Amino acid sequence: MNKIKKILYSTNSQKILDFLLSHPDEEFFDRQISKLTDISKSGTNFALRELAKANIIKREKRGRMCFYKIEHNDILVKHLKIVQNITLLYPLLSKLKPISLKIILYGSAANGDNTMESDIDIFILSRQQKKAKNIIFKDPLREKIQYIITAPNDFAKLKKENPVFYKEILNGIPLWEQK
Repeated sequence: MNKIKKILYSTNSQKILDFLLSHPDEEFFDRQISKLTDISKSGTNFALRELAKANIIKREKRGRMCFYKIEHNDILVKHLKIVQNITLLYPLLSKLKPISLKIILYGSAANGDNTMESDIDIFILSRQQKKAKNIIFKDPLREKIQYIITAPNDFAKLKKENPVFYKEILNGIPLWEQK
């Protein structure tokens, strides 16, 4: 677990929220969540009640069991997912910064619409493209990251050659920019 994630997700409620944000299309009953998050049953039940009261998660009773699911269309949840995505990328960003001019998160991960199957799309403006590729290749997230690494002069060409994609990148979230 990276340091930022450890800080942001330290309470039982935060750990469960992090888990449910990572599984936006699934629903779980309390014992499953307890087992998968390694939180006691009472701690899990208390946290789930708090999250449901805050309308961050949806609670649905079926027979004797209650199922829980993240409210993925809620604006707060979307922003929490964006924070989760940036937190996930943070260790990689620290390695890419020294060789990058700009790093932008775009696509579903930048909108908070990503699912478990979604890639994390990042755009990297760098004069050291091979070095940036090697850093990504060695990263534990390499399977999940869809990256585009471009030199500054190629980025200028992109505006003319693919204006829709160029606009998509500009509408993304700047994660880092060299001053």
